[in-house]
Amino acid sequence: MRSLHIKFLKSLLLVICLGMIANLVACGGSSSKTTTPPPPPPTVSIAATSGSSQSAAVGAAFTNPLVATVTTGGTPTKGVTVTFTAPSSGASGTFAGGVNTATTDANGKATSPPFTANSTAGTYTVTASVSGASTPASFSLTNTAVATTLADGNYVFSLTGNDAANGTFFYAGAFTVASGAITAGEQHFSDDAHVVALEPITSGTIAANTDGTLAITLNFADTVINGGAGNVTLDASLVSSSKALLIEYDGWATASGELDLQSTGLTTPSGSYAFNSTGLDKFGQRFSFGGVINVDGPGTISGTGSVIDISDVCVTNAPCTAAVYPNQVLVNTSTVSTPDTFGYVFFYLDADCTSSSTDPRLCPATGTGIAASIELDGYMIDNSHIRLIEFPNNDQLTGNTGGTALSQTGAGGFSATSLSGSTYVIGLDGTDTAGPKLQVAGQITFNTGGTLGGNLSFNDHTSQSPQGGDAISGGAYTVDPTGRVTITGVTTTATPGFTYNLQLYLTGDGHALVISMDSTVVTNPDVLAGTGALQTTTPLTAASLTGTYELDLIQFAGLNEQDAVGKFTADGVSSITGFFDVNGTFTGTGLVPDSKFNDSYTTTTNGIFNVTSTGSSATPFTAYLVDGTQGVFIENDNLGLTLGYFTNH
Repeated sequence: MRSLHIKFLKSLLLVICLGMIANLVACGGSSSKTTTPPPPPPTVSIAATSGSSQSAAVGAAFTNPLVATVTTGGTPTKGVTVTFTAPSSGASGTFAGGVNTATTDANGKATSPPFTANSTAGTYTVTASVSGASTPASFSLTNTAVATTLADGNYVFSLTGNDAANGTFFYAGAFTVASGAITAGEQHFSDDAHVVALEPITSGTIAANTDGTLAITLNFADTVINGGAGNVTLDASLVSSSKALLIEYDGWATASGELDLQSTGLTTPSGSYAFNSTGLDKFGQRFSFGGVINVDGPGTISGTGSVIDISDVCVTNAPCTAAVYPNQVLVNTSTVSTPDTFGYVFFYLDADCTSSSTDPRLCPATGTGIAASIELDGYMIDNSHIRLIEFPNNDQLTGNTGGTALSQTGAGGFSATSLSGSTYVIGLDGTDTAGPKLQVAGQITFNTGGTLGGNLSFNDHTSQSPQGGDAISGGAYTVDPTGRVTITGVTTTATPGFTYNLQLYLTGDGHALVISMDSTVVTNPDVLAGTGALQTTTPLTAASLTGTYELDLIQFAGLNEQDAVGKFTADGVSSITGFFDVNGTFTGTGLVPDSKFNDSYTTTTNGIFNVTSTGSSATPFTAYLVDGTQGVFIENDNLGLTLGYFTNH
């Protein structure tokens, strides 16, 4: 019985277990619950943020980079690679160094390397793609054809150089282009012995040279200019159909300058203008002046908000004494005229001759018949830009000078905060007592607290900075409400014998005009003048120098000047190739068209490049970039002086 009972219990347990298993299976099979699938991955998207709808001339770099933003599920994605792709044929372009990728930052933004248009004109699309995004971002870009002649309109020209008759000269005027021909115009000219104002330009021609520059001939009746030939020839390297860099290109004179399309609707200058003018005083000594002219009435200048600084090296003539005259004050007899049909205006600037600090040359003697302390004649490019030439026959200063006036933004409200933390690239030309020619280029950083930093290069034949320049080791600055910046005691690390005192006149829109105030310093007194431009805060690397640039330079072998214009292409890595048209009339080489060069470059620090020619002389230069579109360069050996300006906008 006991055995049967045990068997029964085992059977019962087996049945119960099988039933429980069946119930469990049944419960699982009959449940109303379903398994939730995993969510889809976040959507990856890429969009064009900036850089679309740009234009650049064929062979030129686009001004702004292409920027794409990557998001994942709507959130910016950091650290992913974006690939930029341009068309493989037709209108297109290339990325600097052949690199077409970029990595997104913390905001999900990827910024392309600098992009340069190829040689084909047209509109096209560059795409930006990223792994995971189904649709790329698109950028619409246009390559515009390079100008081959000048568009119709009035053009202002200005030149500074040397002629075969009387040395240093200044030349300015305007002419009309209609259907490819020059039909009318007027000009001012001044050298040490010949002065002419408002002389008619009767006609002229424009022809394309084989290297892409333009040969411009101006015809007139003057019996002195160009030895009485009745014409001059200019060589223009076109930045666009409305702007060119310019040299005189004949056997009588050499000079460099600019050509600009004149705006319509010119009005009498009004408001404040920063200006400078440089050349020779009445004793033939180097002389510069600059400041701010405030036209605060209809064609009138009260003197309020106006200031002039004067520096004259004056070292070889007994009647002349080296001097600086800062803070010259104008009085309310100063005036400015209404422009004529070619944009000609004149400024009569009268000094306060009751002040003991006034330059005595500005105060006419009784009965001289002089109309003004200084008469600056000008040709207006537009209401903000005027090319100046002094008219010495009608002023007390009787100098032979030329320069520029630029209208100010924010006039009367400048302060140290207008400069603090910014860097200006400068290029200056002039003389010192050692060279005697002197050129200076560099970048000046205006630190908070009134101190200076940056880097300078100088060359006066006798001494020069090393390639790459010298670090600025000392100096201070103050800013007047007029925009007049007084810079004192600028010294550099490797060349402690050179100290610069400068006056810089701000425009408020990123430009400046500059003179030195060193004519009375003990060591190497100098007189310099030139321009400055606000350097971009974007890091400037080898890739920033990419595309095609127009080039203008002034050179000296001893006291003999030669000038050149041309074009070069930089690859964004290390190579520069191009050509010059050179006027070497006074250096014994004559007129040399299409002279090829092939240089290499490396970056030393932000915006400073070492450029070296690959010829037998391996000439060293230092280039200072303002941004990816423009800069200045200077030669760094004792074989010659070279100061150049390049631009593609």
